[in-house]
Amino acid sequence: MAAALGLLGACSGQPTRAEAPPDQPADARVQARVQAAIADDPGLNGRMIDVSVAGGIVHLSGFVQSTYDLLLVQGDARTVHGVRAVDERQLVIIRGGTPP
Repeated sequence: MAAALGLLGACSGQPTRAEAPPDQPADARVQARVQAAIADDPGLNGRMIDVSVAGGIVHLSGFVQSTYDLLLVQGDARTVHGVRAVDERQLVIIRGGTPP
């Protein structure tokens, strides 16, 4: 009987712990903290970096002027509590110019 109830619960359409949707309020807090950390980094001179967060994974996009700047942005994001991983594949390094 208990097994049958367990199967019934599994088919109820309710998300299980493993399928739970990302905690959107927590993601919004992490996003705000990462944006603040990047904005407050004097080495980045106020670079405009777009930040989005889903399930604690930070996605960064935008333009930086060097590999060093890229490392600064990554480091700033990683220092924020609640960040599980950082995806910086959408950060583009431009040397000696301005972004398009």
